[in-house]
Parts: sequence; structure tokens; C-alpha cells
Amino acid sequence: MEYLRLELDDLAGMDFNLDLTGFSADEISNLSFDDDAEAGLPSLNDGDQGPLQQITFTLHRDQIEQVEQALQTSKSLGPFVDTENDNSNGNALARICETFNGIG
Repeated sequence: MEYLRLELDDLAGMDFNLDLTGFSADEISNLSFDDDAEAGLPSLNDGDQGPLQQITFTLHRDQIEQVEQALQTSKSLGPFVDTENDNSNGNALARICETFNGIG
């Protein structure tokens, strides 16, 4: 249930139409959403974690276009090499961070 709450909270934060989830409005309203999105996540020993990690960001709707544009600009610079990550958004964000942090 906690993972469901987290997913629905993320969707709600993206202005996703929660009616499309198949849950009734009453079912959705009965779920209590925590302010801390990681509150219910189990902690894993380093040996239990894979090499890829997922990070969730909360953006204001005014920031979304700017972030999406930065990701597209990063992707337009060419293919991502020397990475084991198949996720283009993750690679684009890593490239942005490398540029911003002066690495690479």
C-alpha cells in the first residue's frame, strides 16, 4: 500500500488525471499522502542495491518546461557513451550535471 501511495502522490504532483488509474475518487481520497516521499521506502544494504538508482524530483508546473528543454538540449548533443544506463533522461541529467559541475 505504501508504494501505491507513493506512486499516486508522484502522479498527483505531475497533475496527472488520477481518474485514469482505475481507482475511484473515494479510494484515492482515503489514501493519506505523506509530505516526505521517501518516508515509507525500505532501506537496503549496499549489497542489495543494483548499480542503477531511481530519483524522483518534485517540480512546480512553471519549472517543468525548463527541465524538459534542458533534457532535450542535452540529448541533442549526441549519443551517450561509456554508460550502462539505457535511460535517456537519466543520461541527459548526468550530462547536465557534468557540465554544471565542470566534470567531463
